[in-house]
Amino acid sequence: MSVETNEADTSSTAQPPRQHIDVVASLALLASVLCWGAVPVLLRDLKDSIGPWSANGLRYSMAAIMYWPVIIVMIAKGHVNWRLIGLCAVPASIACAGQVLWGLAPYYLDASAIGFFVRFSLVWTTLGAMIVFADERRLLRLPRFYLGLLLSVGGFVSLALLKGLASANVDLTGVFIMLFCSVFFGLYAISIRYFIRQFHPVFSFAIVAQFVSLGTLVAMFFFGEPQRVFELGGTAWKELIVSSVLGIALAHILLYTGIRRIGATIASGAQSITPFFTAVLGGLFLSETMTGFEWTAGIAVVVGGMILLTAQSALPSWKISH
Repeated sequence: MSVETNEADTSSTAQPPRQHIDVVASLALLASVLCWGAVPVLLRDLKDSIGPWSANGLRYSMAAIMYWPVIIVMIAKGHVNWRLIGLCAVPASIACAGQVLWGLAPYYLDASAIGFFVRFSLVWTTLGAMIVFADERRLLRLPRFYLGLLLSVGGFVSLALLKGLASANVDLTGVFIMLFCSVFFGLYAISIRYFIRQFHPVFSFAIVAQFVSLGTLVAMFFFGEPQRVFELGGTAWKELIVSSVLGIALAHILLYTGIRRIGATIASGAQSITPFFTAVLGGLFLSETMTGFEWTAGIAVVVGGMILLTAQSALPSWKISH
């Protein structure tokens, strides 16, 4: 497993379309959907046990510590250098800003609302990727790309109106928090490809996690209530650990893998499926309900995300070093 690939993004525009589905990338992105879909439910259940700043600091610190063995191996093999650290610092700073907002959301929104509102990141990722990456502009020639985008965007805009702004259970502050959060998460996907796509996902995220962990820990001690950590029960610790493993340590590696292999736009599009899974879990464990219109809009998001996932056949075949 090498640290860095030899493939340059600029050369990929001259390559023919791949005409196939990248199974590894597709499975990685679908697995990330399952991971991130469960996190809002876990965080929502934690809201009475610990504040958002402490939850963020603990969860990211746990994930960062999980990657310490990777960091040690990287240092021993001479793979850690200032170039890698500097490039990782950019997506890390964007992720840290988004993570702070993400941690605040459960205190204003239901779990299913969080899962749907965060998918506005698809809009920002698509716009940014079309501007920055010439090879991803190939998607603009594909009719099913527009169909998938229309269903995805139309679905979560409908949900924003039905479940977000029109619901008495949703605080308008939470809506704005998640909209800004979606901007940072959208830029995060672009920054992963632009700055660190040439590095192996495990190595690059191991560095990114350390930066974000430091940022969330500082926020925790300045704005949170770190003393409440000692009051947590066994159930709360289990939820923190599981949400850290699924939503940070594992999900980000899966996302990095998808972006590395099929680009930012399709990877972000696949994430639009996440709200469906969140809504199912919210209904099972938190007694959160959705109307028939909301389910219709949610299904549209799921179908749109699947269609976008198939649009990767129009992208060039990038060489991936393992």
